[in-house]
Amino acid sequence: MLLANISDSQSADQLAEHLLSLCQMVKRRQLCKTIRDVASRYNREISLRMFTIRRHTYAVKKRGQNVNYQGRKSAKTVNHLVLCDNSYNLLAVSDGIDGNHHDSYDLVDNTQKMIDSLDRHHIDYRHSHLNADSGFDTKAFGAFIRQHDMIANIRKNKRNTKTTDKQYRYMSEYIYQYRFKIEVVFAWLDTYKRILVRFEKLSLHFTSWVLIASALINFRHVFN
Repeated sequence: MLLANISDSQSADQLAEHLLSLCQMVKRRQLCKTIRDVASRYNREISLRMFTIRRHTYAVKKRGQNVNYQGRKSAKTVNHLVLCDNSYNLLAVSDGIDGNHHDSYDLVDNTQKMIDSLDRHHIDYRHSHLNADSGFDTKAFGAFIRQHDMIANIRKNKRNTKTTDKQYRYMSEYIYQYRFKIEVVFAWLDTYKRILVRFEKLSLHFTSWVLIASALINFRHVFN
């Protein structure tokens, strides 16, 4: 296009200027393409280095350990913390938590047990992002995540904010959007009718069934 606009009467200097501008345009396009490739590759690597933690609630029909009435569900429930990666693999499941407690109840202690399980199975979680909703936004949990060399990507709990000062806080919306994957994992767990409603009195027995269902979900990635 640029060469077509050059007439025979134009000097060699003008021709050189047009060629130089053409080369610069090509370099800019190549540079933009390189930046896009690097950014997409970086995003892919980051997406593989993220985990999501969330509470999963189960209905209970009988009395038992860690069973309590939850007003929001209008039923007796038990809670379990579930940790999954960005490939829909269930990495750890906590012990039963009473259904009447909120997300941050004994959060550090239960997460520590899940982290210990990752260490026993040699799963590297350091320098990775941990997604969590605003219910996990506590100072103790944030300090716990930083202590284990992880990056907390937690939605800010506005009701827990006491100051109006706008302080910088790391929060990646790109990474947080992958939190939906744990909802997919919960939907897969609910397909196993054996754990959809808890009938066991002992919390250990029901947790064992949840772990078996988690293993069956993880086997899909091995044999498919």
